[in-house]
Amino acid sequence: MGKWIKEFEVYDCQNETVVYITSSNLEKIPKFINCAELKELSLSGNKITKIEGLEDLKKLKKLSLPNNKITKLENLEDLKKLKELYLSGNQITKLENLDNLKKLKILYLSGNQITKIENLKSLKKLKELYLSDNEITKLENLDNLKKLKILSLSGNPLKYISNKNIYQRQAWFVEYFDKLETDDILK
Repeated sequence: MGKWIKEFEVYDCQNETVVYITSSNLEKIPKFINCAELKELSLSGNKITKIEGLEDLKKLKKLSLPNNKITKLENLEDLKKLKELYLSGNQITKLENLDNLKKLKILYLSGNQITKIENLKSLKKLKELYLSDNEITKLENLDNLKKLKILSLSGNPLKYISNKNIYQRQAWFVEYFDKLETDDILK
């Protein structure tokens, strides 16, 4: 089992593959040492404000940072093996800086403050996208996500759909389509 070297600043993974440090009032992500084999990291329920210090976690496949105080998607470019990213319940306002996450299959961003679906073109392997309880008003910029099977948008003030092929993608699970305008999709 891993241990703290310097309380809440340096964590020694001792070559573990899974580390959970939850509800510990962390205000920043600690420096991780001896974590070359780390595949899953959960830092949920803390007070982390910035994603940083993860560049050495080259084998990381699952990163969980829900219920923190993160405001921006950043410093994820070195996590090239990442398949699952959980950032629900933060204060993120924009979808950005995800271009290098080419293996990403699951993206959870529910309960944030995102206003627009954008910058997802490079996520060609994405199968599940959870954006419920944000501030999204338009369903757009999803055409390149050919493998997308689940799209969750409940609790958004959706008013408009611009993706003409959404009705042809029957595998999508799309919630909350009340009073939407469309680009003459149904004609």
